[in-house]
This record gives sequence, structure tokens and C-alpha cells, in this order.
Amino acid sequence: MDKDLQDLMAAWLDHEELSEDRQLELRKRLKGDAEFRQEFAEQTQMLSLTRAVQASEPRWLQLEELLEHSPQFAVFADEIAFEERVAAEISRAEGGNGFALLLRWLTGGFAVAGLCVALFVTAFQMGKKSERVEVHVPVSARPESSQLAKSTVPIAVLARTAKAEWSGNAANLQTGELLGRGRFKIENGLAQVDFIDGARVILRGPAELDLRSGNSAHLVKGSAMCVVKGPGQAFELSTPGLTEVRGSSEFGLSVKANGPTELHAISGSVKFRAEGGDLTEVIEATAIRFADTRVQAATYEPEFFPDLTELKRLEQEIIASRSVDWYDHALGWSHEPETLLHYTFMSDVYQENRLENHAQTATEKSHGMIIGAKWSDGRWPWKKALEFRNQTDRVLLGLPGQHDKLTLATWIRVDTFTQEENILLRSKQPDRWTMKDNGERVYENPEQQPDRGEIRWVLNRSGVVRFQVATGSGEAGQRWDVAATPRVLKERGIGHWALLATTYDATDGSVMHYWNGRPVSKSVMTDPAPLAFEYLELGNPNLSEDVRPNRTRYGFFGAMGELLISRRILNEAEIAKFYLAGKPAS
Repeated sequence: MDKDLQDLMAAWLDHEELSEDRQLELRKRLKGDAEFRQEFAEQTQMLSLTRAVQASEPRWLQLEELLEHSPQFAVFADEIAFEERVAAEISRAEGGNGFALLLRWLTGGFAVAGLCVALFVTAFQMGKKSERVEVHVPVSARPESSQLAKSTVPIAVLARTAKAEWSGNAANLQTGELLGRGRFKIENGLAQVDFIDGARVILRGPAELDLRSGNSAHLVKGSAMCVVKGPGQAFELSTPGLTEVRGSSEFGLSVKANGPTELHAISGSVKFRAEGGDLTEVIEATAIRFADTRVQAATYEPEFFPDLTELKRLEQEIIASRSVDWYDHALGWSHEPETLLHYTFMSDVYQENRLENHAQTATEKSHGMIIGAKWSDGRWPWKKALEFRNQTDRVLLGLPGQHDKLTLATWIRVDTFTQEENILLRSKQPDRWTMKDNGERVYENPEQQPDRGEIRWVLNRSGVVRFQVATGSGEAGQRWDVAATPRVLKERGIGHWALLATTYDATDGSVMHYWNGRPVSKSVMTDPAPLAFEYLELGNPNLSEDVRPNRTRYGFFGAMGELLISRRILNEAEIAKFYLAGKPAS
């Protein structure tokens, strides 16, 4: 084996520490010797494939988390693979230390099949293949994320909430979210936590609960009702002072900061163990109080504890109130003169295949034609949404015009990723052709290249949003300016409603992305163009094979519950208001 290749493989496997001079020699040869790069890629590929199979999660998700979309991470022209973007970022490293860091990074559990090829073959050819068109700059903290779930294995689910106000690591919990081990605090309202082994705990804030396993938890403070649903199961809910509380039916616990802990056996018996004591039973419809290491009888008051009836009542009240507030807010946007399109996904006359544009300037063409997509429940029971399940599911509409400024805002729910790319919206020019004498059609745009000003609004599998504008110049694959976000949709957001908004100003090329009412990135496009619409497609687009690269598949598997297109730039306060008005009740 070539000595250079031998040293490089040893460094790749972390079996050898290379000197700075040696690293510099290898860098020069990798950069200038294509055959050497190819030989190295072939040598490492089998090793990399083995590591990929052994990895516990998809390789590029690991890489995305590791890189965390640093502000210096370049976003390239349309359809450039993530592997290539990784390669381009790593190729920025200068000097021997950068090379050593690269090798160590690759051997840290993230070296997988394909990366070696993209890194050493593609990275040094990126300048020839594609031109960088923008760098995103985060303008605020990354979108909210909960640190509650310390384990990758869920042990409970947040089943219901009503007027819930959270704090600490649980500040942005959503109904339906899977929970791992850890503590969370509810400052006000009610929350129902269903454990995987069959128990249900209903909390009233202020309260703090420590989730420990699928059949146990620790109530740090506050009041809780525990209902054990699994037959023959016993759920353990301990408290400070009571090291063990086991119930097989229904019981209530109250932990006061400056007062006694109370245990009420509401249905069936409950067993408890005080610190240093024996296991003792509390029979149905009785209660005990624990204070100063002593156990005493207490007045039985089951009404003191939160229950499912109270939770459902509050939940319905909130839904009714929030939905009315949203409707009033939606009417305001529909009647604003600058609103081009407002799909509220509701209508006085329900129509199976027609989506009403409620903007006061609506034209007949702007009412959407629903193809394949099915109506379903939206963000609350009476609110409709459209579900997209198949590659043919889409909405077609006509919205002709040219715009220097535009705001797009949509409520979406991603249920899963079936493909790498999800085009939520794209503009489309009609196929223009003339007929020859022999009956053959001659197309003005035979290569199906996008016209200047066409757009694509894309959410990819890694949770990154891209806003793409066709420049109308350059070779195929280099015709799009791209403005991208950091990773905004993470695993915990799958299956939940989220508001995505993007503003575009062609006068200076500025693009702002928002996620759930908060700005997440700001970009400036290199060749801004006025947006030229004729037709729009929502959901899964009808892309011919010569338009899409062979390695890219498109598919949106989720739902859309509202869409606003305005010909002015909405400011940060307006988008935050749009989000708060339409946010699902919780």
C-alpha cells in the first residue's frame, strides 16, 4: 500500500497521530492527486458502510446535530446534497490543525458510507460544480426545544392540557408530545400525563413532577390525581417523605411547600411507606396526612384534586374561546387590501374539491382545485385542514402577477418524512408551445428550465426550510438563489402544528424566515428578482423527471390548515400575532 495512503488510513482510524508537516503533505496530495483521493475513498468505503449499518440513527441526522447549522455554514444552489455541503464546510479548514480536527471528527462515530467520497472527491471540485449563493445568519436563539426527555426511550405522553403555563425545561411542551425521564414544572392550569404502563396522572399547577419510568414518578410539589388503567398494574408515585406510594385504582396526592403531604384513596386501596417505616394501607374513601415524620388521619376531600372531567371542561372552554379569537383575526387578514390569498380552510358551503380564497380581492382562478388531498380536522375540532398523503395530492390555483415584496405564512403539520424534500408551495409557468405543420408541438422552454422569479418553498427531511427564487441565468442546477434556515423542525415537532412564515423583498434581496412566530434566519440573495406568478401548486408538485435530479424525491406527508400570501412585508410583531391567534389551544 502507498505510504501516504497507509498513514492517511491510520489517521482515519485514529491509530496514529500525524505531525503538522505530515498533515500538510497529505492535504496537498489529496487536493492535487485525483487518483489518490479515489483510492482513499475505495479503501474506506467498506469500513464506512459497516459503521453506517451499526449506527443507531440515520447518519445525516447525526451530522446535522453535530454541525447545528453554524452561521458560517454555506447554503448552495438548488438540489446540492447535504453530503456536499458538509464537504464544503469542512474544506474551509486551513492548516494542519484543521486537518487533524477533521480526521478526529470523522472517526468520532460519524464516519459513514458516502461521506469519504463527498469529502475528498467532491469538496475540491465544489467550486467548479456550483456557486455559493447565500449564507444564513440566525437572528435569534434557535427554535424552542425541551430538555425534559433525557432518554431516547419515551416513558409517557402529554395527553391533554388546559390553560397550562410551563416553566424551566418544559417551557414549550406541546399536547401529544412523548416524554422521557426528567422533571417538568407546570406553573398554572392542568396537564394530563399518560404513562406507557397504563397509569394516568393529572396535575394542577403549580406542580413539579419527576418522570422516572413507565410505571413510576416522583411528585416534588403540587397536587395530582393518579388513575391506574392497566388491569392488575400498580403505579408508584412517591413524594418527599413518602418513599413509596402504590395504587392500583385511583388516588390523590398533595405536596405543599410549607405544609403536610396528604394521600387520599379515592377508589380502591393505596399502600404507602413513610421514611423508615413499614408499608401501610389506606382503604377507599379515607385519607392520611404526613408531617414531621408522623402519619395522621386526615379529612377525606376528593374534590380537592384535579380530575378528567374538570380537565375536559376547561379544554372545551379554551377551544371555543381561541377559535372565536382566531376567526376574528382571520377576517381582518382576509379584508386587508394587500392580501392576495387567504385560505382559511373553512367555508359557509362545504365543497369537496374546491378551496376558497377568502381575500377580498379574490379572483375565480385563485380558488384552489383540490386533487387527491382529503379534508380532515384542523387545529381544533370544527376547523378543517387538508391532508396530503400521496405523491399526486396537491392543490392547483391561478395567481398571476409580479411582486417585489411578498409574505408567505402557513400552518402545517408534518406527520412523517417519506422523501428527502417536501415542496410546500411552488409557482409554475404554463407550458408554451406552437404546432408545426406535421402536428408536432414545439415548446418554447424545451429543457423545462424555471423562468426568472419562480419560487419554491421547501422543507427537507433534516428540518431545514429553504426559500428558492429562480434567477433565470446560468447553467442547469445553478439557476436558483436559496435562503435557508437552521434546523427548525426536530423530532419532537413531528405530528404537531407549526407556523412557517417567510418574507421576501426583491428590492434588496432580503429574506426572513419565521418558525412559530419567531425569526430564525435572515439572508440576502445575490441576484434578487421580482416574483412572477401565474400558477401555484400546494403540496406534492407535478415535477417531470427531467426537472428533478435523479437522487431527489419529493413528497409531503402531512396537513395544511391555513395559508396567507400578502404583497407586503409583515413585520415581526405581525407574524407573532398571526401565530398567537392561530396557535392550537393547550
